[in-house]
Amino acid sequence: MEKTLINKNIIILGQFSPSKFDKFFFVKKNLFAENSFLQSSMFLPELSIIDTDKISIEVSFNRIIINIKDFSINIEKLTECILDNITYNAIGFNYKYFYFINNLYVILQK
Repeated sequence: MEKTLINKNIIILGQFSPSKFDKFFFVKKNLFAENSFLQSSMFLPELSIIDTDKISIEVSFNRIIINIKDFSINIEKLTECILDNITYNAIGFNYKYFYFINNLYVILQK
């Protein structure tokens, strides 16, 4: 049996100001270079979507979703910067695996 991680994300629930999480926030904190943002990134008063080759972050009024695309990156600094000076109610971690059993696969979510 072979196990492969296919998706990993962090969900933070609370009350947030999406406009606080603009491109400048991530560049100033040295989390991303200015040229690392993909065209699919959006910065609106009610929604910020930060999309790079390694990670995708969606910030709305009541949640932050961090989707990890490159599992080799260390997300500790990123989560520390995001959680700094905000109030949150809950944090959840989601992992999705493929299990391959004799040419069949099973998806397991934790």
